[in-house]
Parts: sequence; C-alpha cells; structure tokens
Amino acid sequence: MALEHARYEVTRARRQYDAVDPAHRLVAAELERRWNQALTTEGQFEAELVSLQQGRERPLTDAQKRELLAFARDLPDSGTIRIVRRSTRNVCFVSR
Repeated sequence: MALEHARYEVTRARRQYDAVDPAHRLVAAELERRWNQALTTEGQFEAELVSLQQGRERPLTDAQKRELLAFARDLPDSGTIRIVRRSTRNVCFVSR
C-alpha cells in the first residue's frame, strides 16, 4: 500500500513539474525537488519490499519436519499442562 502511494506521488510530482512554465524558475526548482524526494521515497519502499521478500521464512525440510513431529510425540510424557489466567497474563504450569 505504501509503495503504491509512493508511486502515485512520483507520477503526480512528475506531472506537476512537466506542467510548470519554465519561466517560473523558483516554482520549477521546488517542483523538481519534490519530484526527486518522491523518487527517493519510492526507492526506499522498493528496497524495503525486496528485503522483506528475501527474509521470508523457508518451508521446513523433511528432516526438520521429522524432528518436530518427534518432539511433539514426546510432549505427553513431559507432564500435565494447565493454563491459569491471572489478570491479563496467561501463566502455564507444568506438573511432573
């Protein structure tokens, strides 16, 4: 959503810059500054998106799945688990 908004801002800034009369140098300079800022923001969001996509968790391997299932089978042997609510926190008790 933020990336889409940044892209919209880049397009809008470019249109404003293209529409300004070149004789108004101060206005054109300000619009060019805004356009450059919008491009920078868009680039930051794109880089963040790429970083998030690369950092996604990978699916479990078969060995990891077997290890996790073995751990889950051993849970009943660890004792009885009961959860008691105290104020706004959950407290977990394990009796052995």
